[in-house]
Amino acid sequence: PVATTQEERRRAIKASWSGHEGFYTAAKLREIFGAFGGSVEDVIMRKGCEAIVVLPSARAAAMAAQSVCGPVSRPLLVVPLEKSSALPAAAAASTATCSLSAAEETAMTHHAFQSQVLHKLREHSKRKRS
Repeated sequence: PVATTQEERRRAIKASWSGHEGFYTAAKLREIFGAFGGSVEDVIMRKGCEAIVVLPSARAAAMAAQSVCGPVSRPLLVVPLEKSSALPAAAAASTATCSLSAAEETAMTHHAFQSQVLHKLREHSKRKRS
């Protein structure tokens, strides 16, 4: 039983957001995090703007924690529930060091696009303030 609990913790992430509690639902979180490796095993909505999401693998959890998730207007802050070495930063940046499925490649491409959009929005905001 302890091994199962530890394995579940490696596959779990904590997602939190600002704003009102009902903005993200369990179904919406399943949809968002399903892009990181298949069906989400469990979503536990917590009091306030927070949820625990159990993904199918520690690798999927690590990818989700390194990604920008949700709309730009209300992004999710995603952190691993437990540190895992499933996806070191160097492996995430280099597709040559690991074999990625089509879904993982799509998720990484989407993440890169979201990062570019976020960077452009920040630059625009800086210029607007100047």
